[in-house]
Amino acid sequence: MYASADGQLVALRDEVYKVCEETGLMTRPVMHCARVGFHPKNRGENGITPQQVSKKVSLFCHTGFSPFECERACLVGRAPGKRGDDYEAANVRAAECAAGQLAPVTKGSLDSFTITCNHTFQSFRAIYFGAAMEDASISLNGTVCSAMVAQKCPLLASTVADGLRVRMLPYQFEERWPSLVELIIDADNAQFDPRPAAQGAQPLADHDREW
Repeated sequence: MYASADGQLVALRDEVYKVCEETGLMTRPVMHCARVGFHPKNRGENGITPQQVSKKVSLFCHTGFSPFECERACLVGRAPGKRGDDYEAANVRAAECAAGQLAPVTKGSLDSFTITCNHTFQSFRAIYFGAAMEDASISLNGTVCSAMVAQKCPLLASTVADGLRVRMLPYQFEERWPSLVELIIDADNAQFDPRPAAQGAQPLADHDREW
């Protein structure tokens, strides 16, 4: 359940998804984390919170992982030219400033950017490329170990290796309707209200959290 204003935002997001799916604007490809970065406008243009990435890897390994839940992720394609280059550069800078908590980003390596489920894809990248990890049960010498992750959570390891089916919007969508991309981002960060509906929270089914 969400507070009323956030509930309305999430409902608008769902309507955008519905129209995009019905018109063919939104596709459902399988994307590998090696080619996916985060959208720099996420979290008030802070992009990503590095310490949340290692926490998410550990959480998945110890409490379970659901590819079906994570398939709610929505990405936007990389625009040619300056905008796409700027988005990738923001990912490069974030990795360089994260004290090893984010996987490194190579120039020219990113094809798309997450506008929801940002930390989920960054956790996949941490496992795939290696990133700082304090959890000794899934790390060697302070770096996350994919083989140890596979022992703890085979489903997570196979998803990282094979890719995840996602919602994909073309870069032209953001060029034409940038406010709708911002709406999707804001809805993904909507605050969940734990109160029952009788106490004022608005019930809505099947919505993303900040994964």
